[in-house]
Amino acid sequence: METYTNTTIKEKLLNADIEFDLLSYPKGIRDTQIVAQKLNIPTSWLYNSLVVIIHGKPNLIVLPSDNFLNLDQLTNQLGNKVINVATREEAEKYTGMQVGGISPFGVDRNIIQIHVNESILDLKHIYVSAGQRGFVMKVSVIDCISFLKPVILRLN
Repeated sequence: METYTNTTIKEKLLNADIEFDLLSYPKGIRDTQIVAQKLNIPTSWLYNSLVVIIHGKPNLIVLPSDNFLNLDQLTNQLGNKVINVATREEAEKYTGMQVGGISPFGVDRNIIQIHVNESILDLKHIYVSAGQRGFVMKVSVIDCISFLKPVILRLN
């Protein structure tokens, strides 16, 4: 089993008095349905972080892993801005994390605006990447919203 090495995220959350549970799964698994099965949780509780470029600036879209990002819907909600999905290289450059392990808690919020799906408000806790493949964090929604200060969007 891998060792969790992303101490930056861990320290950020501990310094903010945010409680979290660190859970692991085999890092070779890329299918979120299988990850959710391994963690024994519904896929709707496991949230993905997707990097998009909005008018040339990186943004992070955080949505349930059982949802797909609809760029037309996102464009309409953000006022018809030009939006592109980041390439793997762009996502890793902007976040400093590997695709498959990008955590909203690890991005520089001065550079990257975070957006979350409103479905987060229906849950008590969510599971998000811990900033390293093979690890997720269970975090309360209240702490998540308070710490990340995201824009809440309606994404179906």
